[in-house]
Amino acid sequence: MRFTSLRFTLALCFLAAMACAAAAQSEPAAATEASGASGRQTLATPGIIVRMLEVKHRKPSVLAEVLRDLMTPQGYMRAGDEFNVLVVRDTPEGLARVEEALQKLDRPALPDENFEVSFYFLKSSETPTDRKRYPPIIEPVVRQLESSLPFRGYEYLGTTLSRTTNGGYISTSTALKEYEAASGLITVIPKFTSTIRARIDVVGKSSDRYIFNLSNCSVALSGEGYGNEQDSMTFRVLEGEPVCIATQAARSENFFAVIVIKRLKLGD
Repeated sequence: MRFTSLRFTLALCFLAAMACAAAAQSEPAAATEASGASGRQTLATPGIIVRMLEVKHRKPSVLAEVLRDLMTPQGYMRAGDEFNVLVVRDTPEGLARVEEALQKLDRPALPDENFEVSFYFLKSSETPTDRKRYPPIIEPVVRQLESSLPFRGYEYLGTTLSRTTNGGYISTSTALKEYEAASGLITVIPKFTSTIRARIDVVGKSSDRYIFNLSNCSVALSGEGYGNEQDSMTFRVLEGEPVCIATQAARSENFFAVIVIKRLKLGD
């Protein structure tokens, strides 16, 4: 009992400190409201509410990556994984959206399943796209690139595959095929390489398909004389839907990384 009581007291102190830190982001608090029955404490200022939301089933920091998108520009959110809470400071409308989404997302963890993560790599081209030479699953992305960018076509460079589970990490480093420079010179640029790291979490469902959150995503695309790394990115990906997550410009060419995540069936 003493240990439980001490832990409860520490939790209250921690939550109060987090609430004060959030409230400091706006005007000084005008009133303080505490509710022991609901387990929440609220600090109110004109037009702004700071509230502690309990998270029962999921990791608060993972949910925060998704919920922050629902807040207003005045909003502020801090995740407390140790005590399973989110501290949210926002307008009543923004807070309502966060609370509604939290009720849908904060559910018991999904069963451990294996997921196949595929990365497809494309290069801009001076010739029309040869649709027979790339996987049909990335057709929506190719069409989007063709309609929004000035290149005549796109060349398929290759694919890398990884497997992971919910909450797992992927890390792949691959050398793809050689290609000739767009200038028409005989010079051959050494193999195009890619290094990708990310954490993948299931954060919900849309119909019968999972919604994945890619966090701490790092994508490096490189070749001779150039290289670039896009770090600490976050993406929302629907199961089976291709999403372009990285681009890299080099000389007169551009490179694109497209991700597709699929659930593996038993026996795969």
